[in-house]
Amino acid sequence: MKFKLPHSYALIVLIILLVTLMTYFVPAGEYKRVSTPKGIERVKPDSFHLINSSPVSFFEFFKSIYEGMVSSADIIFFVFIIGGVFNIIKILVLLTKE
Repeated sequence: MKFKLPHSYALIVLIILLVTLMTYFVPAGEYKRVSTPKGIERVKPDSFHLINSSPVSFFEFFKSIYEGMVSSADIIFFVFIIGGVFNIIKILVLLTKE
């Protein structure tokens, strides 16, 4: 029996679901940040401390997919446009070979 990889959308949803479940088990924490004279923010070593955990709810799981697509819409449409351009070029190359 040959292994068949699940659809890419199914894999993405499974990864998001796994990360959502991890918000219930992995403790939340953060590092303090300091600014350099040039205005660059750096993480201060040895400044890690735990903060109050805020696990992702069932509805926030679905909301995060929408918000992620909205915040990266410019990249998504750029990839669509480039894919369309490649297909047009491929069609033009095939037509000129005939």
